Amino acid sequence: MTAVAARRVGCGLALAAVLLFHILDVGYLAHFLLWTALALPVVSLLLALPLVLRCRGGLAAAAAGLERGSVFRFRAEVRYRGFLPLPMVRLRLRLTNEMTGEETRRRVTLSGLPDRKGALWAWTEWETAHCGRVTCRVERLQVVDGLGIFPCPWPRRRPAPPSHCPGGWSCPSPPPCGGRRRQWVP
Repeated sequence: MTAVAARRVGCGLALAAVLLFHILDVGYLAHFLLWTALALPVVSLLLALPLVLRCRGGLAAAAAGLERGSVFRFRAEVRYRGFLPLPMVRLRLRLTNEMTGEETRRRVTLSGLPDRKGALWAWTEWETAHCGRVTCRVERLQVVDGLGIFPCPWPRRRPAPPSHCPGGWSCPSPPPCGGRRRQWVP
């Protein structure tokens, strides 16, 4: 069972317990708990929707060119503008070596307080023994609400391809989103 499914089951059990308490007791506390339990998931979702609309994901490579056998590092970032912190963001990344066709998928979960520029980020590594052009793509970006019940997807699709060269060769100039420059997906 996934974490979101476990939280949904927990929320359903809490709602069932509050409903049972409301049926057995007709006092003001039972009414207050029932309305609070019904309104809390709705408020959590309504607070997460503006964060989804203001969220932008991107990838930045640590180096434009690497030697064969080295570790390819890139930084997965999520930026947003808002007065509320992002509860949790999930990125699903696809890394493809275009020369060999080797493909892998990574999941990155970001949470916590952003830095001064309003970004959450994490370094991700991929070891590859072959040279070629490596394409990194953000397949899916999801912002999860504060309770962790509703993942709100916001698909972002744009490749971030740095070059991965064999030792001793000169690498071609990096593509627009390689190197230390950041390319943000609209």
